[in-house]
Amino acid sequence: EKVDLGMAALNFLSVATDQLVDDDFEGALESFSAALELDANSVKALTGRAATFIKLEKYTSALQDANAAVKLDEKCEVAYFRKGMACFALDEFETALDAFRKGKDLQPPGKDSRSYGRWIRKCESEIESDDDVIDMETEDGASPAAVASPPIPAPMQPVQPPEEKKLKYQHYQSASLLTVSIMEKKLKPEEVAVDISEKHLKVTVARPNVEPICMDVDLYEFIDPSQSSFKIMGTKVEIKLKKVEGIQWPDLKACASVMPTAASSVSSSGSSLANPYSSGTNWSKVDKGISEELEKDKPEGEEALNELFKNIYGKADEETRRAMNKSFQTSGGTVLSTNWGEVAKADYETERQAPSGMEWKNWEGKKLPMKKDD
Repeated sequence: EKVDLGMAALNFLSVATDQLVDDDFEGALESFSAALELDANSVKALTGRAATFIKLEKYTSALQDANAAVKLDEKCEVAYFRKGMACFALDEFETALDAFRKGKDLQPPGKDSRSYGRWIRKCESEIESDDDVIDMETEDGASPAAVASPPIPAPMQPVQPPEEKKLKYQHYQSASLLTVSIMEKKLKPEEVAVDISEKHLKVTVARPNVEPICMDVDLYEFIDPSQSSFKIMGTKVEIKLKKVEGIQWPDLKACASVMPTAASSVSSSGSSLANPYSSGTNWSKVDKGISEELEKDKPEGEEALNELFKNIYGKADEETRRAMNKSFQTSGGTVLSTNWGEVAKADYETERQAPSGMEWKNWEGKKLPMKKDD
């Protein structure tokens, strides 16, 4: 009979774990409780029910189960983690910090401890904030006798505009979902507004007599608003965004596109002004336009050859000119030499050199002798 009860407890425990994973918290609570009725000393059932109570925001009950699990097994790391979460939600930050530190120390070697690190930092931050409040109250409540002399008025400082307060948030993702946690505690439904669109998320928290705080971001990729949701919990607002494409986002926010200004486009261009004191005219652009016009007027074919001949001829000495005249005219324009020593001995009329693949003919179409006559 004992074996049967034990097996039944294990069955309830297995069902409860699946229900907890599937977010069926009410069902999980019933199943964990059923397992504990069969085996009151089940540490797994106690830590599982503590996790369920936390999801249902029943933090006092969660703390009771976590403490019971610790009493049964002082080496149970999960029990300390559940205790830390419950205490944090109940604003017992020092107790929560102690629980998280003990749980972290009990972790098996090689296990990822980043979750503990985050919770420990959150506890330390809350404790530090509480200490600041206590210090301020002490200063405000100091007796006049403790003041030795009248305060010297400090020099007037320019009034700085109040820094815009923003919502603190965390996010993590799977292949299909991106979860955003807004780290604001004990919010009422009427104090939270969540606007989810395909590429945008806006969350506004408006508590009574306090300036509203906002988170307003363009998302890195597209989401499906119809399959996205949010839940207001005791310690946070949890938003689940359904990804359109099952890809890993490098960041929650879209990359800010830098729009070039008129000034930056000029300064980054390779054709920028030569110096800062020059006029607004882009002379590099003018030069380019002139070059294009000259390119259009550039001589081609026979005109280009004659232009080249005139340029060289105009700068040449007497012997060079004679060489150019003879070589160019007697070769029919196929040779242009500036070396009179070679041109004086050459007979370009009988030893014509036609371009490759061509042959010399007279006006009647008769073939003329060439240097290489096949």
